[in-house]
Amino acid sequence: MYYTVVPGDTLWAIAQRFGLTLQELINMNPQITNPNVLSPGMMIIVKKVVYLTVDDGPGGISTELMLLLLEKFRNHNIKATFFMLDGNMRSYPDLVRRMVAEGHSVGLHGVTHDNEVFYASKESVLGEMDQAQETLREITGVTSYLIRTPYGSSPGMTDEYKQAVAERGYKMWDWNVDTEDWRYQDERYVNHTIEQLEALDPTSNAVVLMHDYLYTTQYLPLLLDSLISSGYEFRRLTEDLPPLQFPTA
Repeated sequence: MYYTVVPGDTLWAIAQRFGLTLQELINMNPQITNPNVLSPGMMIIVKKVVYLTVDDGPGGISTELMLLLLEKFRNHNIKATFFMLDGNMRSYPDLVRRMVAEGHSVGLHGVTHDNEVFYASKESVLGEMDQAQETLREITGVTSYLIRTPYGSSPGMTDEYKQAVAERGYKMWDWNVDTEDWRYQDERYVNHTIEQLEALDPTSNAVVLMHDYLYTTQYLPLLLDSLISSGYEFRRLTEDLPPLQFPTA
């Protein structure tokens, strides 16, 4: 979100107007070389939004620790979106109910997480999402239409498949920041994520892909501290948002 500087504005006054500290506003706008000099018409970023999304869970102790960690950051109102597999939801129903109770968004990731099986036909795609949706409803009473397909929608989701899930009412989400936490199983995934965030178009909201791994949670505080210091506002995905999707391959 941008603000256009008008005559008489100061950086401090703009920060106060939008509930930011002066340092937070400076961190969000590295293009400002002299905080004491603002030109009318200058565009200043006053809000950056990040959506943390977590795939493949719930995973038992890894999920429990992640939920505990997010709760420790409660002063920053950090909510995530969990895209979950059918079998894992059945294995850890209490954790699924806890996600809902603590205000996180819950979505569907299918059943098999197998490219050949999942993407075999539009019927297989719909069948897996419908099954996961029913499992989530049985456990929590929540009917979610948020979905993420295995490994993202490209190249598996053809235009025909995309149309089929849209007609069923599903909102399919990909991402624009990939932690690659499956590759960097330590603090390197945090650095890798920050590099992508810094390169992201400042007009774009960040949708971050993470996974329900123990080492992801272990180093997550480093990522959260960085996002907080950079002035990000944390939000969860909801069904009224226009989904971010990869182009069809």
